[in-house]
This record gives sequence, C-alpha cells and structure tokens, in this order.
Amino acid sequence: MKTLIDIAVTVLTWLSLGLLITQCSEENCRPNEQFTCIQNATYWIDSCGVLGVEEERCECGCNEDQSDCEECQECIPECTGKCCGDDGCGGDCPDNCAETGQTCNIESCTCEGVCQPMDCAQLDRQCDWWDDGCGTLIGCGDCTDYESCVEGRCVPTSDCLGIPLTSDGLLDLDVKVVQVSGVVTLNGEDLPTEDLGRGSLLFHETNSGTSLDVPLEQEGLFSYSVMLSPGVYRIELGANQSLCDQESPSKMPCNSGVLLEGIVLDLDGVLDLDIPAVQVAGNVTLKDNQMPPESGDRGSLLFQLQDGGSVATKSFENSGSASYELTLLPGLYTVDWTANPALCQADSLPEVPCINGTVLSGVQLTSDGVLDVNIPSIRVQGNVTLKGAQMTQESADRGSLLFQLVDGGSLPTKNFAPSGSVTYGLTLLPGSYNVDLVANPALCLAELDFHSTERNRPRRGLDPLRAPRAPSVRNQFPVYFDGGIG
Repeated sequence: MKTLIDIAVTVLTWLSLGLLITQCSEENCRPNEQFTCIQNATYWIDSCGVLGVEEERCECGCNEDQSDCEECQECIPECTGKCCGDDGCGGDCPDNCAETGQTCNIESCTCEGVCQPMDCAQLDRQCDWWDDGCGTLIGCGDCTDYESCVEGRCVPTSDCLGIPLTSDGLLDLDVKVVQVSGVVTLNGEDLPTEDLGRGSLLFHETNSGTSLDVPLEQEGLFSYSVMLSPGVYRIELGANQSLCDQESPSKMPCNSGVLLEGIVLDLDGVLDLDIPAVQVAGNVTLKDNQMPPESGDRGSLLFQLQDGGSVATKSFENSGSASYELTLLPGLYTVDWTANPALCQADSLPEVPCINGTVLSGVQLTSDGVLDVNIPSIRVQGNVTLKGAQMTQESADRGSLLFQLVDGGSLPTKNFAPSGSVTYGLTLLPGSYNVDLVANPALCLAELDFHSTERNRPRRGLDPLRAPRAPSVRNQFPVYFDGGIG
C-alpha cells in the first residue's frame, strides 16, 4: 500500500506561468497535461490550462500543429552551372571559371570561352569520380583495403583487417605520417600574453579516436609543427577556464570548443588556425531588481556552448550588485543559474533561488556585447502531514523532502525533527517539479534486536506496537499540493 503525504502549500509568490501548485475552481490541476509551441517557444500546460515556464526557444519557429519546435532545414547552395548570382541561401555563387581557363559572363552568370578540363591532381582528388570542370566525369582511382574515400581523399580506416603472423619471417613496416604546421591567431591578430597559460590545441583523428595536445604556451607569437597520422581530424581549443577567474577579463576564450571539423590531413602542408572570441558582459538581477544581500554566497552563472564546453562566472558573493564578464567562443549558448543550496538551510528563507536550473536558452553569442540576465524566483512553504494528520513522534529524524526541477537541479528541505509538527520552506526557480520523500531508514532498524548469545534463535522482528509510522524507505511517493496530486 502506498503512503500518501499531504502537503499544504502556501505560495508566497504568484506564479503567472504556473507550478504544480496551481488549482482551478473545484478541480485539482494535473501538471504537464499538454505540450505546446506558442510564439516560437515550447511550454507545458496543466489540466487547468495554465501555461508553465518556457522549456525551449524555437530557432526556426513552431511546427504546423504547434506541438513542438520546427526542425531547422539546412540551406544547401545551388550554384551548378553558375559563376555569379544568388546561391539560394542568401549568398553569392563563386566565380570558378578561371580554373578551366574561362571567364564569367556577369549577365548570364555562366563561364565563357574554351573549357580546359582539369585532371585529378588539379582537382586534388585521389579516389572516386569527379567532374573535370567541363561536364565530364573522370575516375581518380581507388583506395586500399585499409583506407576509405572521404571527399576524394584516401584516409586510413579504424577497422584494419589485420595481418596473419603464423610462421617465422620478415615484416618491414612503413609508418605513414604527415607534417602539418601553421600560425595560430586570435580574431586575426597575434595571440595575447596570458600568465596563466593560453590553453592548447587538440588534434583529434575521428576514425581512430587518437588525439594530440599542443600547448599554446603563455606569451609570444605562436606557431606549431606536428607529425600526424593521415586521417580526418577535428581540431579543438582546449581552453584554460581559470582565465575567467581573474579580476580583469581574459582576451582568450575561457571555454573549450571545436575550431575545425572534418579536416582531411593526408599531405604535408600549412594549416593556419584562427581562434574566434567574443567578450560578453552584463548585470545579473533578481526579479528585475538588484540582487539582495544573503547570509552566504548567492551563486553564479554557467554558460554552456552547444557541442562545446562550459564556463562559470565568478561567484556573486553575499552582497552588492551582481555582474559578470566573460570571453567565450562564439556560438549557441544555454545559461544556467548555479545556486548555493546552503541558503535554504538557514533560519529564514532567502530571496535568491537555492536550486540549479536554466534561465536562458538558445542564446546566440556571435559578437562582443551586453547580455543582462534576470533570475526568476518563487518562495514555497507549507505543512507536511502523514495520511491527513500531524506526523507522529519518532525515535530519530523523520526524513525530508527533495524537490527536483524537471530538466534542472534538486534541492532538499531541512530534516524533519523527531517530534512536533512538520513544516518546510524553500526558494526555487519557477518550473515543474517532482517531489520525493527522502526517508530515514534508521527508523526501521531501531526496533531490531538480535540475540547474539543464542545463535539458533531467529532474529526478532519489529514490534507492531512500536514500529515507526513515518515511511523508512527512500522512494518517490505521490504528493498532494493543496489537495492536488503532484
């Protein structure tokens, strides 16, 4: 039989976007009844029709039936037979006529003159079939059994067949390597001096999974020269996150991420690398007002790059205005609130949320600028009862509640003392929550008595008259909010 815990909740802040605590007329509201997309964002709607907090911003709008975000379609330029004009994706078709000894007619956007076909070497192709520039397909060969053709280049595969060695003999081995070198810059300029270190470059071969780390040192112009196995590479910046802990902002990005993807390195050559960076700063407010002082550290922000690394701001300490300044790789970001849960263990409820969660999503950071961040907050408190009555006295603490924000963090209440009425109070981010009872298993062990001197005597069970009445196993129980099941 499941135990039901009735929680009488008083919401101190009205939730215009709703929480699981809302009631409508005489009907109990069921959370997450319907998922919808409205005005380029997705939301959950409860059974009373109350819109919850924003779940996701839709970069490409809502789908036709407004059930979710519309999947963004990648635009593929269409420039076949054209040497100028619109490519269909907001850009211009390139003029490649000179490659075949022709010129571009800017009125018809076609190449004119005698077409001089290119061979495989001029096309920089080693395998497969390719257009010679004049409309004829030419074959550029095949790769070995231990290679695959990637964009016309033969690259080693990770699933080599193996060489049988069954008898004495001679086995000569030739290691294939390529030497790649280049200059590394930041936004097109020389790398700045960073006393804490500028991070590193990571060359990751995607087929074999092997990688090479190249430190960027601390100062001076930087160039690199590495010997690599031929292959397809992903080149990443391994950032030094401590750069964003300094008093003055770093010029180097503090978060890691991909610089180049799918780069075929199978010949000696030069590959210069430019690291992009944006500087973002802003004020951090609470419910559109200056962040109030608290008894302890108020928390920080966490910037998470899509398909990349994350970096935290400096903590906002316990008083004063809150602001931040970071140097990041450009891209699409999610901004999370990283809370201090200890604030909700104090005697009085804080104004600042004590739980982690997302406060901004789908934020495009592509240039230097200001991004002010406002932290929403609600206070929730109430009585905790056992089967509709005051919780009974026990021999030890009677457990606690754990509030878990959907797609966010979790936050426990204070432990419930062994006796007396039970209440709780928390400061949370608005959202949809699951609430667990975190029970005290020691309650069920208190009455066990094993007589070690009588080994053949079975263990005595719980005295039914003295067994604890508060649940003693941690589990997720149905929980009532003002009569509405959560």
